[in-house]
Amino acid sequence: LARAARARAFVTAGSAAKLASCRELGAELAINYKEEDFVEPVLAATDGQGVHLILDPVGADYWMRNLRALRWRGRLVMIGLLSGGKAEVNLGLVLGKMARVIGSTLRNRPVAEKIWITEQFRTRFWPALVAGDLQPIIDTSFPMAEAQAAHDYVAANRNTGKVILTLA
Repeated sequence: LARAARARAFVTAGSAAKLASCRELGAELAINYKEEDFVEPVLAATDGQGVHLILDPVGADYWMRNLRALRWRGRLVMIGLLSGGKAEVNLGLVLGKMARVIGSTLRNRPVAEKIWITEQFRTRFWPALVAGDLQPIIDTSFPMAEAQAAHDYVAANRNTGKVILTLA
């Protein structure tokens, strides 16, 4: 999506295979979070300015690093809490950067808002989907009878992309 939106994408992942997949999908900077902190490479890639937008599914473990990697007036959008939801907050950094911290999930939104978001996505990205320039990333599928195996696969962080349960 970032590439389709003509944005520079910087990503973190925990394996060489996942990093390679991200690069193939258009990531400009791919950092193994198990081996390296992402803040310095991000700052180096942005001439010390930081990034405009961070979509963070991690939460607590990335909180302070996200703030350091964010540019002045940047937006930090929390979309998940994989590492937990409690973090110590340096409010001076938030204020000094005039940062916007946004919590976002589809689950809590009213139906009308979900419809509007879907329409915006369709308007912006549907032509690329139809042309095949943008494709969903599907890692694997499991029969519904193996739902627990699918859950275990995701819980073990083995997937790169979506895991599908099939009905047949």
